[in-house]
Amino acid sequence: VTKNSLYASVDSGKSWNPVHELSKGRLFDIRFLNQEFGYCAGDSTFGYTTNGGATWKFNYLNIKGVSEAHFVTPTIGYLSAGEGLHKTTDGGENWVRQNNYDLRSVYFHDAESGWMGGQGNNNGIFQTTNGGLTLTERLKTTQRVLQIKFFDQQHGWANTLSDFFGTNDGGLTWTKLNEGTALVMD
Repeated sequence: VTKNSLYASVDSGKSWNPVHELSKGRLFDIRFLNQEFGYCAGDSTFGYTTNGGATWKFNYLNIKGVSEAHFVTPTIGYLSAGEGLHKTTDGGENWVRQNNYDLRSVYFHDAESGWMGGQGNNNGIFQTTNGGLTLTERLKTTQRVLQIKFFDQQHGWANTLSDFFGTNDGGLTWTKLNEGTALVMD
């Protein structure tokens, strides 16, 4: 991914060839759920592939500030944006706003349980158990949360511009991880 192009490699990254150039917008995030289904997001743009990246379909969305996408199945996924969390149940063809929080990052365990990192007036880590309709703040931060990821249901991490945080209890509590501090995986 570059700001406005997708590239693919068939030789383990030795060479890269362009597969799609955006007509507008920029991309910030690209992921694959499995060998066939991949997705990317950025600005007001969402794209997906169902054939391992050989071809891509792009939707230019009327959603401002799209920063990250996370899918739990090829049909159910979420977008974090400055205009809130948005959910799709049809693989990204249509999106429904779930809330109005100013969000930068998103991670879901399943179709209903997930985590979001806020920005602006919503700096912090938020949890949902109903697909993002309601959020519970689990940690207030002084900076936007750039990424939030979980290794399993109990162990995860999040970062701002200058701080890392970890959890061992499913995100109920978060510990600031300073240089030299380890997050012990129980």
